[in-house]
Amino acid sequence: MISSERIGRLRPLLFVMNDSAVDFCEIPIDSRNGKLADTFELFAREFFSAIGFRIIEAPARGPDLGRDLVVEELLVGKFVNEPKRWIVSAKHYAHSGNAVRESDEIDPKGRVDSAAAAGFIAFYSTLPTTGLRNRLTGLPTVQVEIFDSGRIAQYLLTRFELSSVFQQYFAKSWRRLHPMTERDLIASAETDPMRPDSHVVIELASLLSDARQKMRFADRRVEHAVVAAVLASEIGQGRLSLLERFISFEPAVWRCLVFFLQEQKPGAAIFASAITGTNDPFVLRNLVALAGSLQLKECAQAICERTMMCGRYDRAIAERGYSFGISGFSDVARRALSNLGESILPQLEHYQMNARERRQWKAKAIFERAITEIARRLRS
Repeated sequence: MISSERIGRLRPLLFVMNDSAVDFCEIPIDSRNGKLADTFELFAREFFSAIGFRIIEAPARGPDLGRDLVVEELLVGKFVNEPKRWIVSAKHYAHSGNAVRESDEIDPKGRVDSAAAAGFIAFYSTLPTTGLRNRLTGLPTVQVEIFDSGRIAQYLLTRFELSSVFQQYFAKSWRRLHPMTERDLIASAETDPMRPDSHVVIELASLLSDARQKMRFADRRVEHAVVAAVLASEIGQGRLSLLERFISFEPAVWRCLVFFLQEQKPGAAIFASAITGTNDPFVLRNLVALAGSLQLKECAQAICERTMMCGRYDRAIAERGYSFGISGFSDVARRALSNLGESILPQLEHYQMNARERRQWKAKAIFERAITEIARRLRS
């Protein structure tokens, strides 16, 4: 195992992103000819839809001749789920660099009231002036959220569910930020860390190469650490598309990856959202295994929901030619759930009964075995 001192010397290799990485000028100005009209408003619609808002009304002309979008979020409580409606005012001044002024937002309170909304979202590709910010935040009985260029960029760079929106509307910025992870960064995988008895070699090329050069390491252990460092940086910031390049990991890479992520402590919400959202069985398998290794109890429900469909994922892995040598999704899910501890026992028992009622016997067996293993650890 690589020492923490040696891994520490590799930290400068981690990707560092900032707001300027997103060029809002890639979104065109309203051309008024119908071909490029209202692209920024359409971006706003896709942005809020991707992060979980329901689109109530598509962009429509408001009193200020701008385009208002009406969205709704669901506030989930212990006993009541209550929808909350927002007006989104999108202003795209990035090409001029001008701030959004008070005169650019006509009667925001009236627009909120006319839509029977509770809140106002300022969605700007630049910044609001101080006067406008004070005016909006001082609106009576209206909750205000300001998404300026910096906050929008932060969401695009860190939220997994916005990856496709980022690529669609900021293709050049995306390629600049992912020159290797999207095209040329290829993962090396030899044996399955979840199957220590496995010796099946998976034919994937060596890591960290591009069209100009190939990186070679005299010390194989350093290569493992660099691979893990790149992966941990991407995963920790919610950019999980790199996992699509992996079938499995070398055990040494896996150990380093878990080590890095334990130090970074990425939010469990990143993993839970990704586990819920991905359709690739191998990406799902790796995410579930990581959530289990990191003991992210908040991911229990997401893992249980996908476990209810475990047969589908096991078949998908087998159909792609990995019927042996690679742990199936069912086995990985069981190990992950068993590692999350006694606090998830009520959830496991609930899903066990649910699987029984639906006659999903494979899923039922997974929940039962996870319950048994947790109970055994408690006794010991």
